[in-house]
Amino acid sequence: MFVRQLRQTLRRSLPRQPISAVPRRTLFWSSAAPVVTHLSTASIPSVAPNLLLPLLAALLLASDSDDLPNDPPWTPTDMTKLGKGIGCLAARALSRGDLLIAERPLCIWPQGLTPQQAEELFAAMSDKQKEVFMQLAKTEGKSAGMSEVLARRATNGFSIKLPGSGKTVGMIFPRIARLNHSCLPNCSQAFNVRTSFFSKVSEYLIELCTQFETLRMEVYPVVDVAPQEEVTIEYLPSLIIQPHATRQISLRSSFGFDGCLCPACTASPDAIAVSDSRRLEIRSLSQGLIGGRTDRTKTLSSMERIRVLLEEEGYNGLPEFEDPAVSNAYAVYAGMHARAQRTTDVA
Repeated sequence: MFVRQLRQTLRRSLPRQPISAVPRRTLFWSSAAPVVTHLSTASIPSVAPNLLLPLLAALLLASDSDDLPNDPPWTPTDMTKLGKGIGCLAARALSRGDLLIAERPLCIWPQGLTPQQAEELFAAMSDKQKEVFMQLAKTEGKSAGMSEVLARRATNGFSIKLPGSGKTVGMIFPRIARLNHSCLPNCSQAFNVRTSFFSKVSEYLIELCTQFETLRMEVYPVVDVAPQEEVTIEYLPSLIIQPHATRQISLRSSFGFDGCLCPACTASPDAIAVSDSRRLEIRSLSQGLIGGRTDRTKTLSSMERIRVLLEEEGYNGLPEFEDPAVSNAYAVYAGMHARAQRTTDVA
């Protein structure tokens, strides 16, 4: 029964919301000029030779749809006065669930590159790919002291796990790389995958096994976004269960910024204390669901309490917890609750 409900949620909940772990940025970027060179929607990424797996190669050579949006409805804007470098402002009203962009990666490179390896991979790119790559920003934080190529790779990369191989690679999506981080994001990014099969952990916890579908990163609003409002995503997983101080350490160590400037992190001390209390309770509740150790009544009670806490926190996306199975289970619960609410509203 629960597996059937999960399948229905994947098909009918907010379109393409991330159900399994969401790819996040590996490093933050600071100020840079807006990108002026673009690749076509059907461009073939620059792929490291040792990553040309049969699955990936077959996908790259497959026919592609021309109706996927490749030009994002946001405008890169200088926000240095706010300490953010370049930010992206909505060029029009964005509706919750709309597909804003479906972008193929500029390059697919292994993790842990040496400067020499990065230079060799860069040299193998086309002239236009090189131009787009060098227009990307590089952070003043963790990538300081790196080569120009490696710094841009580190600053703008998303860590993506290749299905069926166990390998994690770095992919760069130049347009999506322009989006700033927020601990209360108004958009969510998800790699375009399809569920191939389910692995049942317990009656209520499901592991999802996925395959690439179009090799594109997609961005969707999780709330309605007004024109000229900044479009943001969340760079790291599981920040929803971290208090303010821990989030600052995580973001500083990963991205090199001195402090997150999102509304959750720049609130008053009293508001931050209340937020920390909520996030720590969410962490405790989610940890209690690991392994499916609770009975049905307690599981549903914990899920509902998490939903209420997220609503109070102003977190509108689907959260990632420490255990992907718990994240999947909550996604199902949230979808069922949303459908029930819509039915009640109509009645």
